[in-house]
Amino acid sequence: MTTALGSIALHTGDFAVTGEAETAVLVIGGEAKWADVLRVGDGVHGSAELSGEARLLVLTSRHPAPAHSRTWRFAPAGDSEGQTAADHLLAGEGGFTDMGVRWLATTDTLGTTGLVVATSTFAPGGHHEPHRHPHADEFFLVLRGGGYHHAPDGPVRLDPGDLVHVPAGEPHGFATDPGTVTTALYGYLGAGSLDQAGYEVEGGAR
Repeated sequence: MTTALGSIALHTGDFAVTGEAETAVLVIGGEAKWADVLRVGDGVHGSAELSGEARLLVLTSRHPAPAHSRTWRFAPAGDSEGQTAADHLLAGEGGFTDMGVRWLATTDTLGTTGLVVATSTFAPGGHHEPHRHPHADEFFLVLRGGGYHHAPDGPVRLDPGDLVHVPAGEPHGFATDPGTVTTALYGYLGAGSLDQAGYEVEGGAR
């Protein structure tokens, strides 16, 4: 899938990142090898040659490739140990209930310029009310649990492994199933942070 802000692609098996565009490769199934073993939620920002039979999500922005490659390690949102200030960036923004966020790859954490990778955890009853990001596309991938993505045309069922693309400016939200904890990987194309992506909740703007 290619948009004005970049591209999102799925790949399985060996994969090499080359070229002049900023790219991040995210492991979404199995394991991949690059300098070390990368597991689900781990990834590489920049050039890399990954080997193995992992399922990969490849994000490419319109920005230049970084001079150096860096990895991130998955850490689920909502874990009280080892949280940083970045985990609480949404604390005053409104529009969500019982939802934790942890930023994995951003301008602040890895020096990205045109993409973001993060994780969110929804406690039972957790939801993110309809909102939009005017300056960035979003991807949203369920790792465990499940619920409903709120799209302009109505709710869309999401289960583990399901991936949604949200164009810049399109209202969207999510509600986890009753009694279910849902963990998701998500992020943006066209921005290196939430501030750059923009965050507007229906009925109010940030």
